[in-house]
Order: sequence, then structure tokens, then C-alpha cells
Amino acid sequence: MERFWKKDENIGVAVSGGVDSMVLLDKIRQSGCFKQLYVLHVNHQLRDISQEEQEMLQRYCTLHGLELIVYTIPQGTFDLSKSIQHKARKLRYAFFEWTAKEKGISWVLTAHHKDDQIETIFFRLLSNRFTFQPPSMQMIVKGTVNYGKPLLNYSKSELYQYAERERVPFMEDESNEEIKYTRNYIRNEIIDKLDEAKLSKDNLLHVAHYIDLAQSLVRQCAVKYSEGIEINSVNRTQLKKENHLVQQYVIQSLLSHFIDESISVREVDEIIRVMKTEATHASYTFGEYTLYMAYDHITVRKQEEKNNFLHISLPGKYKFNEYMIQVNYLKSDIIVRNRQEGDVLSTDGHHQKVSRIMKDLKIPIYERDTIPLIVYEGIIIAIGNLKSSNHFMNQHIKISKEY
Repeated sequence: MERFWKKDENIGVAVSGGVDSMVLLDKIRQSGCFKQLYVLHVNHQLRDISQEEQEMLQRYCTLHGLELIVYTIPQGTFDLSKSIQHKARKLRYAFFEWTAKEKGISWVLTAHHKDDQIETIFFRLLSNRFTFQPPSMQMIVKGTVNYGKPLLNYSKSELYQYAERERVPFMEDESNEEIKYTRNYIRNEIIDKLDEAKLSKDNLLHVAHYIDLAQSLVRQCAVKYSEGIEINSVNRTQLKKENHLVQQYVIQSLLSHFIDESISVREVDEIIRVMKTEATHASYTFGEYTLYMAYDHITVRKQEEKNNFLHISLPGKYKFNEYMIQVNYLKSDIIVRNRQEGDVLSTDGHHQKVSRIMKDLKIPIYERDTIPLIVYEGIIIAIGNLKSSNHFMNQHIKISKEY
């Protein structure tokens, strides 16, 4: 069994009552490699034997002097007409996190084993979920609470052998045989039959390792974009020259900097498709955030309510969207607003459309409606900090953009 924790750390073992988790618990107990061992059990109250499992586990813990901590999910929590797996997992891990904090647990150990690993790889490959995550489960996941899977190199049959040899009690979960669940279908209808076809399911582990190495290479190639991702401005021209896998990684990394929800490969590939065209502008919305392509830059912005009008009648400092406007002297009131159709700035007798000025300066479309136009006595005298006329009032106004 893999051990990656220290002997002086508090350990929590997630135990359902099945052979996998009971064997893990017994192995940890017999190892003695812990300061304090806690047994964490979630009673979902969804099966007839749920209470029997809890009682069996209680007997084991009492026999060996272990502290059992049980979270009983109230009946009616789940809508049984829908899949409950995501919600159940979320509740379980919230319980683990809370208990770890209360008891000072450094590691929560789960009983995922080699067969689970193979199923996970198969599932992620066929559902295209390996592009933006590892194709296999990681043995160690560090965070506020560290999670570990010490049995990943053990097969299910080895766990049964251990349970029989060491007389470890356990109960079988009959729902594991129901093929209405995708993972159960993979396990019972596909993986178990590979041996009959003389195909080695262990080769999936080699496939996962190969993908891990390829992903590592992609990350190395994408290092040059780390600063751009950090400052939220990726160079489009440079990215267009990269391998498609690097392009996927960079776009996904930029989006995940802001967006918690999962982003599909299809969505990322569509962004890349347009990125490679001659289009100067494009945008893609993900909840309250939008990815913008504007000329040579790719950025992500949160959708916020924009100011479109401000009346200034006294000297002072004023905020208009991302701009600060310092007015030091006033003879008449100033109107600050965003652009409108037909707006013109006059300089030295020449009239230029505001829209043309912004376009010539390659101002991204998403910024154009946030730039303050300074209107004095009905005349536009300045376009943010981009361009101004020779009107005398401009010497009394300072406009700066906040980054």
C-alpha cells in the first residue's frame, strides 16, 4: 500500500462498508502509521441495508477502539427521478472538509483501486474528458485538506483476497450491478468482458500514462503564455502559430482563470477556429464572463453595468467606468457620456467621426462604449484619454484609465 502521510498526522478514512473501503481501513489500522485515526461514514439512507452497513461499521470500530463519525443525509434530500451522483458526491466531500477542519485531519483517504482507475480512464477517453484534465485519477490531491488513494495499484480481486485472509467484514452494494449507471455499465458490460476477448485492460493504464506525458509537453510549450494569462491579455498572432493542442491549453487556461464551470472542447475549438480567421472582433459569453478577441489580443471580461451619462457641475474627481476624470476648473457644466451615432470631434478645423478615431486606434469593440466623451457647451472636446481638441477647457481636465 502506498503511504504518503506522516506517522504524526491525523488521518480520516472514508468508509462506505464495501470491501474496498473496509480493506483500506483495516490496512491503515494495522499499519499504525497515524497519530489519530478517524472513520468517516456517510449514510445516504437510500438502500434497505444502509442502517445495517452503519451498524457493521460501528461494531468494527468499537472492537478496535476507533472513532466513527457518521453523517446521515436526511431522507428527501435527493430527487430520485434524476441522477443523484453529483449531489451525493458534493455532500460527501463537504462532510469530509468540515470534519477535517473540526478534528485537525491532515489526510482523507479513499479506497479507489486499480479497477476503478481503469474504469475512469475508459470513461474519460470515450466521453472526451481527458483534454483539460488528466485521463486518470491522481493518487494525491493536495489542498486545504489532502486527499489520497493508497490502493490505486491494487486490483479488486486482491482486496477480496485480503478481506478473506484477514477476516475483514464488509457488505456488498447491490446497486453496483445496475447498468443504468454509466460507470456500472462500463464495469459490468465492457471492462469485465475484455479478458474474454483476450484484450488487456491494463493497457489503458499505458494509454493514460502516454497522455500524461503529452499533456506535460503541451504545458511546457505553453509556458511562454503564462504572463499573458496572468495579466489577462494573450497575444493572438503568436498563439495562431502554435500547435492546436497548445492553443487549446492556453484558451482553456485563460478561461479557467475566471470561470468555475467546465468548458467543453467544442467551445474551445470554436474559439480557435475564429481566432485563425481574419475577423478583427469576436466574443463568447460564459455566464457572467465574456471572452473577447479584439485585433491582436484575447481577453476575458466580467459583464458589468456601464455608466453612460454623468453631469459635472463642480470641480473635482469623478469616475466613469474604468476612467478617472479630474476637473480643476469649470465655467459651464460638463456632460460626460458614451459614444452615439454621428458623434464628431473637431480639431484645427477638421472634423473626424468618433467611430473612425476609435477604429483607427484599434480600440476593442467591448471598450468603445465605456470610453468617456467630454461634452462642453454642446461640443465634444475630448474622447477619453485618446484624443482631444484644442479647446481651452482641456487644459483644466485630466483623464486617466485605471488598469
